[in-house]
Amino acid sequence: MRDFLVEIGLKRVDGILFPKDSQGRHFESSHYKRLLANGQITDRRWLVYSISLDKIFYFCCKLFKTKRMMKSIGQLGNEGYKDWHNMHRRLTNHEVSKEHISCMTSWMERENRLQTKDTIDKSIQLAINKEREHWRQVLTRIIAIVKRLAKNTLAFRGDCEQLYVENNGLFLQMIEMVAEFDPIIREHIRHASHEEQMSLVIRCVDESMDSSMVQEYCIEFLKVDDTSGLGFFTELTNVLTNLEFDVDNIRGQGYDNGANMSGRHKGVQKRLLEINPRAFYTPCGCHSLNLALCDMANCCSKAMSFFGVIQRIYTVFSSSPKRWKIFKDKVEGLTLKPLSQTRWESQVESIKPIKEQSVQIRDALLDLANIAEDPKTKSEAESLATYELENFEFLLGMVIWYKLLHAFNTMSKFFQAENMDIDEAIKLLEALILFLENYREFGFASAMDEAKQIAVEMGIEAVFREKHNIRRKMQFDESGSE
Repeated sequence: MRDFLVEIGLKRVDGILFPKDSQGRHFESSHYKRLLANGQITDRRWLVYSISLDKIFYFCCKLFKTKRMMKSIGQLGNEGYKDWHNMHRRLTNHEVSKEHISCMTSWMERENRLQTKDTIDKSIQLAINKEREHWRQVLTRIIAIVKRLAKNTLAFRGDCEQLYVENNGLFLQMIEMVAEFDPIIREHIRHASHEEQMSLVIRCVDESMDSSMVQEYCIEFLKVDDTSGLGFFTELTNVLTNLEFDVDNIRGQGYDNGANMSGRHKGVQKRLLEINPRAFYTPCGCHSLNLALCDMANCCSKAMSFFGVIQRIYTVFSSSPKRWKIFKDKVEGLTLKPLSQTRWESQVESIKPIKEQSVQIRDALLDLANIAEDPKTKSEAESLATYELENFEFLLGMVIWYKLLHAFNTMSKFFQAENMDIDEAIKLLEALILFLENYREFGFASAMDEAKQIAVEMGIEAVFREKHNIRRKMQFDESGSE
């Protein structure tokens, strides 16, 4: 990491309004220059200003200090310096210290060796550069795929998250297609497709600033050969040991609801609690919320049919650019979005365009039915416009599900926020439960009123269609009691 920072160099902050302290003083760009005794002006290329911390550092001292220098090198090489009143004197005194000169010399030597590619560990450095270039090429291709899918508002994920498996989503299918022609991606997925990985994210309290702040860092992806609770736990403790993190300092842990991670007897959370009882376990709130919502929808056949219609409306327009143009000509507001197979609370973004623009979308479907030459497309568009969007039961379901999903989506976004506070999360969760209880008792009447208003705008009757029971014709030898 130090070689990488030396190679790219420091980024100087200039041309901004620097924040003032309580006494009205602030850092000035003039301190990037140094006036020598002979009147010559030189550049302090080692001086760097941090916008987030409002402090200055000496780049060379921060990177090349030794353990013996930790105390003597001062704030410029450790946590940063921001005494703007005494800054000039402090910079002048530090620059003549033996610690600064030693770090400066080490920096210049390392920078020169990296530029000439003549470091002591030259073979290792070449391997690092080769690995870096490989990942740069891989990321370039992945970003291109992400941009293409996002530009066309296409879903990334499918029912499965493994390569070369049916229904694994458009993103992985695009990766598979690129691998057929590109040797870099082909070599990459040859290793990745057969590896089980686990991501390690750490939340900690950063006390380096004036006020403590909770920070979250994605550390790395871990290759796991044993997917049992013991295997994951062993890999977790090994990486924490390599990072010199003390397991006894862990105060919380959170995973999804898989048995190998959250199991009460042999899961990772149980094994970690056995060696550190203060590592309080909390199941992933977003995952639990999503599972509850998914089960709630899948247990009702009418709900499954409703979401099927939502997906059909998106599919019939997105199947070709010509159909999508018909949609855009009629609907100028929100764009249709496909259903997500994994994040159920985000279905609200698929329902919202239809709820807010029912009339325009109905008209677009009718136009498509009139223009389409394909019998299947014509039939599908007419069916969606006449038997679905003009069905009062569908409108009522749309109102109810939008209200429910909006409440769940708000809660889910708060759970995923970087500054999420557990006390506030508990209050919001209790409020969500209270909302569901009240909506179950009193929400139907308000939903009916809103659905009737949409029906009036669409020019249809606010009545439920009667379901005709099919009676089997009685044979001559059957009695009425049979």
